[in-house]
Amino acid sequence: MKRSFIAAGAVAGLLLLGAPTASAAVHKDVTVTGAGATFPLNMIELWKAEFFKSTGVTIAYTGVGSGAGRAQLIAGTVDYAASDVPASAAEVDQLKAKYGDFVYIPFTAGGLGVHYNVPGLTNLKLSASTIAKIFAGTIINWNDPAIAADNGAAGPNLPIQVFVRSDKSGTSGVFTDYLAKAAPADWTKGKTETFPTDRGQIGKAGSDGVSNAVKTASGGIGYGEHSFAVERQLPEVLVKNGAGEFKGPETAAVTAALEAAMLNPDNTLTLNYTTTKPGVYPLSTTSYLLVPAKMDPNEGDNLISFLNYVLGDGQSKAAGINYAPVPDSVRRAGQTAVTRINATVAQAAPAPEPVPVSAPAPAPAPAPATTAPKPAPKPAAAKPAPKPAATAATADAQAAPDPALANTGSSSTLAATLAGSLLALGGLCVGVGRKRRAVRV
Repeated sequence: MKRSFIAAGAVAGLLLLGAPTASAAVHKDVTVTGAGATFPLNMIELWKAEFFKSTGVTIAYTGVGSGAGRAQLIAGTVDYAASDVPASAAEVDQLKAKYGDFVYIPFTAGGLGVHYNVPGLTNLKLSASTIAKIFAGTIINWNDPAIAADNGAAGPNLPIQVFVRSDKSGTSGVFTDYLAKAAPADWTKGKTETFPTDRGQIGKAGSDGVSNAVKTASGGIGYGEHSFAVERQLPEVLVKNGAGEFKGPETAAVTAALEAAMLNPDNTLTLNYTTTKPGVYPLSTTSYLLVPAKMDPNEGDNLISFLNYVLGDGQSKAAGINYAPVPDSVRRAGQTAVTRINATVAQAAPAPEPVPVSAPAPAPAPAPATTAPKPAPKPAAAKPAPKPAATAATADAQAAPDPALANTGSSSTLAATLAGSLLALGGLCVGVGRKRRAVRV
């Protein structure tokens, strides 16, 4: 009898302790939708496919450009947005008016490559000044003396075709910000998300649109995330950095550039395009997710679980598809921001003080307790229910959840509490067994 009571209690507790918490942490029938920047599109596609395979949860995302993504979040037609640049002051006011507050989560990094297609020209080296003149339309042929000065020899007698983003783009915002700060005498139009086309520049939608156009145009040049050039086997410019080195957008050089940036209290980065730190690829940037601080509880659980994966094991996937993991201090700041989603005032972590990215950052605040009150779900009319985008994981839709990945949700505390209760029950069973044995004696 004693053994029976011990076994009943202990087995019940241990079974619950060892059970995956996917069902408590995520909701398979709830899709979370997002839209925005095309710069991180390839990285997001991989992450959401891996997450779906492990949890059965669909995280939908459409690359429409940073500006359109922010607009859709303001309109309430998506649950989150991705942007390569922070929202404008007016957009911040609109987001706070709609949601009360929102958080920036820096989640991936990459080199903004300058792609080109010039027959017979390889290992092209360009200074910021020469790049600015090409994209401003003042250098129009590949045999220009400025190009020869950067490379030691002139390029072919071939007209330059400049391809730029036609949509309101955070990638254009980063690129023009770089030109304005690294070559102010040669780029006078300042930072803008809408690239000017007053000097024959040809607009194309999305990073993939620009890369595809460069691929098919002899003499073409454009800009976009490094992975798009790799996919299309396009060469990329070696850009002169502040230390006088010509560097390409390889992972280590991107990470070195972000370590020279400043992490602001709201989790955005102030990039330093002219740092004299060696080994830097100066045209490096990060992308942000913009997430309301208050969400539908089930959607919030799913997105929190996804973000904890992205900022954890997901970072190890970046280099494999030609992105770069964010520096540890930036990652920790992002993890802290995640704890503010659907958190109470007491649980929400305060914004950090501005620090260099390479400086140590505070450890993430505890995940919000599952007993915290959550807001009422938003009306169904606020957001259309799109069909999940097809992903490489569709064939694996029935795969068993990976407990290590599924456990990144915010509801695992409940499982632990129940497990503790059952273990206590097991202890009570042990005591009853002993008491009965004593009576028999």
